[in-house]
Amino acid sequence: MNKVLNNFLLNFFFILIFSLLGASLLLIFGNESISNDANNYFGLFERLSYSSYGESSSIEITEPAYLYLAWVLSQLFPPVAIFFIAGFIPLLYKIFLLRGLDFGFLAVVFYFFLFLPIQEANQIRGALACCFILYSLLVIPKKPRTYIYLALIASSFHFSGIIILTFYALRMFRSNLPSILAVIFSSLLWNWLIANIGFLNFLAHQMSGEELGVNFTSPIFLLHLCVAIVCCFLYKEFNYIQKKGSHLIILGIFVYIFFADTPILAHRIRELSLLGFFPILFTKANPSFSHLLIFSGAFLIASYTAYLTYAEVFSYFF
Repeated sequence: MNKVLNNFLLNFFFILIFSLLGASLLLIFGNESISNDANNYFGLFERLSYSSYGESSSIEITEPAYLYLAWVLSQLFPPVAIFFIAGFIPLLYKIFLLRGLDFGFLAVVFYFFLFLPIQEANQIRGALACCFILYSLLVIPKKPRTYIYLALIASSFHFSGIIILTFYALRMFRSNLPSILAVIFSSLLWNWLIANIGFLNFLAHQMSGEELGVNFTSPIFLLHLCVAIVCCFLYKEFNYIQKKGSHLIILGIFVYIFFADTPILAHRIRELSLLGFFPILFTKANPSFSHLLIFSGAFLIASYTAYLTYAEVFSYFF
């Protein structure tokens, strides 16, 4: 009985402390002068607050589930509060989910460094979809088609949720190859549709991401590429959940390369593919030199990302 009580208290204080820390970081990073997307979200929430849902759905170009949720919240809260709520609730869920890993404490710390500033405090649509992606990654459903349902729900919040379908392909074919071929074929089809179908031309502008660009010599991409190569060599040694993690990391590289003409899509999927680190790094495994290489790559990616984001905060306040 004492052991059960101690575990309950430990989990309670763990989630409480990280929730308070996460809320503080969201308030800092979610500042409209720091978050790149905050003003866009504030503008959307403001427009939704004085429009009916029918009017909003015919005007706003965004995913349907996210639009409906944002419209409901806009009738109740001001834009700044909605931005915080839409980031904080997914963060709470992820803290709870990551706590269940073998090295849950380290997993949550890693998430705070690598993902919190770019998701919950910036790309809140992606943060909502990420809840379903992370669940699909860390949980083994009884039936493969569950991945299809989760992909549909996740992509209704953000287009990146479609990557959950690759877990279905992995489960059915037990190989990375079908998903890799699907990425290559989809990129060719995507580029052809945008170039040749008139009413889809707006997507080329919307996802151009000229301020981002695709950089094949950036430190993060090169580190990601090195980790993906190591994952290929270690693949047979992984358990099923770790294989899903390596599968995601490898696909992130292919998406970044083959969707280079639409940088926003390339960057978003590549960033989310780094969720694959969690089952590989924070579940028990036989240590080896290859695992050390993956850990080093993940640590350097998280450190570099944290340096860029936290340096921006310090420069703003000091």
